Amino acid sequence: MTLSTPPTSTDMATYKVYDWERREKYWKTNMLVSWAHTYGKHDVGALIGYEESRNWGDEVDICKEGMSSVNLTDFDAMTDPYYIKGSSYEYSSRSWFGRINYAFDNRYLFEMNMRYDGSSRLDKDNRWEQFPSVALAWNAKQERFLRDVNFLSQLKLRVGYGETGNQAVEPYSAYTELEATRDAQNHLALSTKRIGTPNLRWERTQQWNGGIDFGAFNNRLTVSLDVYHKLSKDVLLEVDAPHYTGFSSRLENAAHILNKGFEITIGADPIVSKDFNWNTNITLSHNEGTIEELYSDKSYMVISGNYENKYFRNVKGKKLATMWGYVSDGVWKSWELADAPAGTEAGSYKFKDIDGVEGITEDDQTAIGNGQPSFQWGWNNTLTYKNFDLGIFIMGVHGFDIYNYTREARFATNGLINLGPNPEWANRWTPENENTDIVGFVKGINALTPSSQFVEKGDFVKVKSITLGYSLSNANLSKAGISKLRIYASIQNPFLFTGYSGIDPEVTLKSPLTSGIDWGYYPNGRNYLIGLNFAF
Repeated sequence: MTLSTPPTSTDMATYKVYDWERREKYWKTNMLVSWAHTYGKHDVGALIGYEESRNWGDEVDICKEGMSSVNLTDFDAMTDPYYIKGSSYEYSSRSWFGRINYAFDNRYLFEMNMRYDGSSRLDKDNRWEQFPSVALAWNAKQERFLRDVNFLSQLKLRVGYGETGNQAVEPYSAYTELEATRDAQNHLALSTKRIGTPNLRWERTQQWNGGIDFGAFNNRLTVSLDVYHKLSKDVLLEVDAPHYTGFSSRLENAAHILNKGFEITIGADPIVSKDFNWNTNITLSHNEGTIEELYSDKSYMVISGNYENKYFRNVKGKKLATMWGYVSDGVWKSWELADAPAGTEAGSYKFKDIDGVEGITEDDQTAIGNGQPSFQWGWNNTLTYKNFDLGIFIMGVHGFDIYNYTREARFATNGLINLGPNPEWANRWTPENENTDIVGFVKGINALTPSSQFVEKGDFVKVKSITLGYSLSNANLSKAGISKLRIYASIQNPFLFTGYSGIDPEVTLKSPLTSGIDWGYYPNGRNYLIGLNFAF
C-alpha cells in the first residue's frame, strides 16, 4: 500500500481517521467410505474416513491524525501514518479414522474405533496422536433363558474404554510471540507479547466405563446405571507464571486430573389410564475429581485469570476446587493484644497459627473448604389429565462449600470496594461489644484475604420449572386447518430451599477447578412465560 499526505491547512479542522480491514477464510473436507453386510445372524460393518480443515486470517489497522476531512478514506493518499499494525494467522488439522462393528444375533455387540489426529496448534514434534476406543455389549434379554421372562423388557450390560484428545489452544501457543512497538523516541522495537510453551502437546483423556440398562413391565420401569473412571493427562491450563518472567500467566500441560463416579437414572410410569397418566424419572449422580499429578516444582497450582481464582489451590492428591485460606479464630479482643503480633488492633481479624512459627504468614493458610459437589440429583414429573398437562422439574446439589466473597467484601475498609450498607455492622466489635466475631471499624481491612469465616455450606434444593398446559381437541382444530394447538404457562426458578446466606448458590457452580465462590454473581431470575404451540 502506498501512502502520501494530503494537503492540509491550519485554518481548517483536522481529524483522526482509522482504516481497519479483516479477512478470514475457512476450508474443510470430509471423505467417508463405509461398508455393511449381514451373514445370517452376523452383522458386520466398517468405516474409514479422512477429514482436514484449514483456517486463514489477517487484519490491517491504520490510523492517521491531522486529516482535513472525515470523508477521506483513500489511505493511498497518505504518508507517515500515526500507526500501522497488522497480523495474520493460519492453523490446520488432519484426521484419519476408522471403525469396525460386529453383532451376533443382536445379543453380542462389538465396536472398535481408531483415530490418528494432527494439529498445527501444538509443538511440531507433538502434533500427531492416536486415540483408540473399544466397546462391548451383551443384550441378555435376547438369550433363550430370558426371552420368556414376561415382566423383563430389557437387560443389557455394557463396558467400554476410549481415549480422546484436546488441542483447543490459540495458534502458535508453543512459541513465544513478539510484537512491534515504539519506544519513547518513536524507534521501532520488539517486545514479548506472550510466553511460548515448548513441547506443548495433546491433552489426553483415558476413560473406562461400564453400565447396565434394565426395563420391566413393558418398560414402565427403567433403570440405567453407568460407572466411570476418567483420567485426563497433560491437561491444558492457563496457570500463574513465575514472577521473573514478567507475565502473570502461561499455558502449560499442567496436570493429570482424575474424575470417577457414577450416574443412575430411574424412570417409571406409575399411573397409566384413559384420562390420567403420570411419568416420572430421577437422575442421581456422584463425581469425585482429584489432582493426580502436577508438572511444576510446586505442590499446587493456581489457575490464572479472575481474582476469584486466587481463593483456590489445586493440590496434588486433593479434590478439585479446594479453597485455600486462613482458619478464622474470631477477632482480637482488647485483653488479647499483649499476645498479638505487633501493630494488631483490637477488633481486627484473628487467624489460627497453623505452622507453629511466630506470626501469621501465607504458610498458615490451609484447605478451608471445597466447592465440588459430592452428590447431585434431578427429578422430572409429567402429569396429564385429559387435555391438561403439568410438568415439574426439581433439582438438588449437596456436599459442597461456597466462599461468600460478597459477604466478605462488605466488611472491607481499605476503600477499594464499596458494596453499600452492611446490616452486620450492627453486631461489630466495639469496646462495649467484645463477644462477637464480626470485625470492627479497623483501618485497612483487605477484602482479598481468604478466611474460613466466609465459607458456608452450599447445599440446596430448587424447583427449576413448573409448566401447565392445555391442548385443544383435534375435532375443533381440523376445521381451521390446524393439527395441534397447545396453550401453556410456565414459571422458572419459583422456589429455592437452602441454608446459604447468599442469593443463589446454583450460580457459584462454574469451572470445576474454581467452583463454589460467590463473587457477586447475578442470580438465576424468576421468569414467567405464556406461550402457544401450534402446527398446521
